[in-house]
Amino acid sequence: MTREEILDYICEIYEEYGIDQFGFSLMQLCNKMCINLIPYSSFEENKNLLLKLDEDAFCYFNSFNNKYEIVYNDEIKPFARIRFTIPHELGHIVLSHPIKSLFNLQYIWVQEREADIFANELYVPQAFIIYYSLKTKTDLMNAFHITESYASTLLKKVKQRTSLELSQNEEKLIKIFEKNKK
Repeated sequence: MTREEILDYICEIYEEYGIDQFGFSLMQLCNKMCINLIPYSSFEENKNLLLKLDEDAFCYFNSFNNKYEIVYNDEIKPFARIRFTIPHELGHIVLSHPIKSLFNLQYIWVQEREADIFANELYVPQAFIIYYSLKTKTDLMNAFHITESYASTLLKKVKQRTSLELSQNEEKLIKIFEKNKK
């Protein structure tokens, strides 16, 4: 899946759920999308097992309640890292990554890359960094409540672009965001 195709999904989410501010609540978004967020701390007896399964988070479809669930490490350090972790897992759900692919390592790599792109573009879109002239790590940290290292990574991604012109879907995302603010 291309970055533009992933941006298409993100535009739909911004439009459908009325996202209108930087640093929006991921918890509220998941709630609106009927996705349960379950902290590792709610499994006190099995928390070490969960940490061995995945240090950050994982998602699955719960057939008992017919809902997707994201189980996440609520004691992750630094805590702001959760602002990448939850959208990453949400990306797996939205992009319909099948669980059965766990046996194909190449496919897992592709899914992880797509979920990373989804996470970056959902919570801190490159289009916003460019359009709103967010030029420093501090700008990004203050606007999106993210870690310094995450801000640094995102600024590097913007600098690596061959053009700072916004793509069609990036322009669409800006329009949806601006429309939602009104």
